[in-house]
Amino acid sequence: MVVFNGETPDLKKMLKKAKTFCASGGTVRENTIELQGEHKNKIRKLLIKEGIPIENIEIL
Repeated sequence: MVVFNGETPDLKKMLKKAKTFCASGGTVRENTIELQGEHKNKIRKLLIKEGIPIENIEIL
């Protein structure tokens, strides 16, 4: 689960990229992206690549 704090990107676009990048299913709920499976390291790399400040996200 990825929780965005502060300014959030377009979560639907980010979800599509994350699902493709992680080869996983997922959904958007409020300001959270939920991916199926254990993809913490992969999603962290993707978010950094997309220019999201790491201090504005929480990966659970």
